[in-house]
Amino acid sequence: MSQTTELGSDAVSSEVQSETTQPLISDQHQGENKSAVGHHDFELKLDQVPPYFSGQNMEDFVREQGLTTFRRIRKAPRWKYCFISFESEADMVDGLQKLKEMTVKGRQLKVSRAKQPKDKHTPQIPKASEKITKVKRDSPDNEQPDEGQGKEIRVEETGLDNDDDELIPTSETTKTVLEATAPNFGTPYERQLIQKRRVAIKSIQKIGRLLKQNKATPTPFWIDSHNKSPACPFEGLFPSPVTEKYRNKIKFTIGYDIGNNPCVGFCVGRRADRGLIIAKPDDCPLIPQLSIDLANGLTEWIKTSSPWKAYEMVSHTGFFRELMVRVSRKDELMVCCVVCSTNTTPEEMLDAKSQFLQFLHTFPHPYHSVMWGINNGFSTGVDCDVEYGLLEGQDSITETLLGKSFRISPNSFFQVNTLGAELLFTKVNDFLSLPISAIYDGLKFKADRKNNLRFEILYNTTTDDAYNGSVTAQDLENERGFVAASKIPKLWEERKEGDAEGAGEKEEEGEKEETDDEQRTLLDVCCGTGTIGICLRKKNDRLIGLELEPSAVQNAFENAALNAIPKELHMFYQGKAEDTIAKAISEFGLGNSPLAIVDPPRSGLHMSIIETLRKTTQITRLVYVSCNHDSFERDTIRLISARFQGKKCPNFVFVRAASVDMFPHTDHLEMIGLFVRESELTKEEERRQAIEQIEQRTEKSDIPE
Repeated sequence: MSQTTELGSDAVSSEVQSETTQPLISDQHQGENKSAVGHHDFELKLDQVPPYFSGQNMEDFVREQGLTTFRRIRKAPRWKYCFISFESEADMVDGLQKLKEMTVKGRQLKVSRAKQPKDKHTPQIPKASEKITKVKRDSPDNEQPDEGQGKEIRVEETGLDNDDDELIPTSETTKTVLEATAPNFGTPYERQLIQKRRVAIKSIQKIGRLLKQNKATPTPFWIDSHNKSPACPFEGLFPSPVTEKYRNKIKFTIGYDIGNNPCVGFCVGRRADRGLIIAKPDDCPLIPQLSIDLANGLTEWIKTSSPWKAYEMVSHTGFFRELMVRVSRKDELMVCCVVCSTNTTPEEMLDAKSQFLQFLHTFPHPYHSVMWGINNGFSTGVDCDVEYGLLEGQDSITETLLGKSFRISPNSFFQVNTLGAELLFTKVNDFLSLPISAIYDGLKFKADRKNNLRFEILYNTTTDDAYNGSVTAQDLENERGFVAASKIPKLWEERKEGDAEGAGEKEEEGEKEETDDEQRTLLDVCCGTGTIGICLRKKNDRLIGLELEPSAVQNAFENAALNAIPKELHMFYQGKAEDTIAKAISEFGLGNSPLAIVDPPRSGLHMSIIETLRKTTQITRLVYVSCNHDSFERDTIRLISARFQGKKCPNFVFVRAASVDMFPHTDHLEMIGLFVRESELTKEEERRQAIEQIEQRTEKSDIPE
């Protein structure tokens, strides 16, 4: 945690004045390594800053107050403080005096000196009485280090003599590429599935626990009083069809490795001066060899032939920043290069583009698209709104999902695991097509779980027995989470009626299965380029997409045309979902009982979108897809609670869940939730009661007098 020295008092102010006569970095060191002087050397910390202020708001405010000599201001959302840096110590002292007199919203700014990061170029010589801590690089928590490796070794010494190992500053931490990109690769995949399934079940249990604590919402009959009772039936975890080299999109950072040599690869740590440490991607098992070869080739080219250097974050110097690679099933290759154009003339930029293309011409694999982007910001990552220009070839590549074709541009959102996406979309379609009778049967079966031990393990895991021996890899392979969805109604009916024939008769009296001739209306919220809706749309279905990003909406129309969807059967609206839903209803219509699909970003849904979905009572069924189980839990509670923001509001009922492992060898997984209106379950219950009454009357009439 940053330590600061208060500069509000006169005593401390004089201390800062004395620092002007004694430079922070000696003249000798400045001559040896001027690049080591970064924005942290002359930086102040400001407290009492309104948390809703952005960095730009703060810059505008400071300039209005007459301070214009600062270099930059760093502030993140909800910070009640910010950092302001200067080019020189004289500017910092002058800025200090002005900042002390400023007030924001009636509050006096508190100004303090920001802690400087340790300078890796100035070794700290310990005193003879001090102990030296020799630290080897940490091993990951989930792996046992080899003997003598990855352990922290503390040795009492009086100096630096006889030190064969490098003394690594505690602020400089590094990982291997394998640890950074695939932390679970050393764990057998069957064990990974068991661990991820545990995470998914605990998430469903947490929702059930929170729902029972919500006094305003009646607890559904299928949730018992046990603290670990899940909120709904859980179908299990579906393994990824492929576990290695599955990523079709890879972002390589261009920087410097631990030896300060140019490198194109992945960030594995930070230096003491906060600079990034990049390592080659050779050991990453998640990306295709084609992308590894391209990254390594670019590394050698920058190192040996290119006059343009790799970008250095701390000093904000260099040219090449990032290399993004997209690879389709047909091995169509898209290469996107992002550079920093600071202090670069148009003629020099043209020369850089030409030389980069010459490098690509030496690459043995043909490329389909070469794009060029510019990012002059200070962020280590490249902003998603970087505008790319076509350098050579086409401006997109084509990928196929479930027999449908999609054009992918540099900024298009597309699932990184193509085969896993097909499994995910198939499961979403199963939830959309599941008859209400099967949903009701599943809930009744969940309530009567004591009749089936395997269902007990699946839905009410109170111990770790399900993960220690009783669950095998063969179980996961054969049943993918034990009880399949198709078996739930059948098993319940067999126990209720006593034989399978009764179950079959009951199903025949229920809803008819959908056919391709029946018309559905699919409402794809946060549709992006329309991937899910287009993949799941049947022959006569109507498709409505809602998306905030204009370029994504344009791609969605192109993809609909590419897949020959009639114009009268699809429409995509650009804007906020809470505004565009009303527009879609008035212009295009939602039809009878539209089916909604929601696949939001990792952060989840905004409150206004949830409120709109709840109040749009025409939506009777909703499938929520999330790659973050925390936001999934939060949004589920907001969808199913009886009251919303303190007011009564139409809500959904959480009736089925499943998960798909889209990211093998990592901790991430996709959660899928099915929500219906309570009125749908009530209608099904009333229908069954009516049928039961008719059967009872028939039995009575058949009894001879």
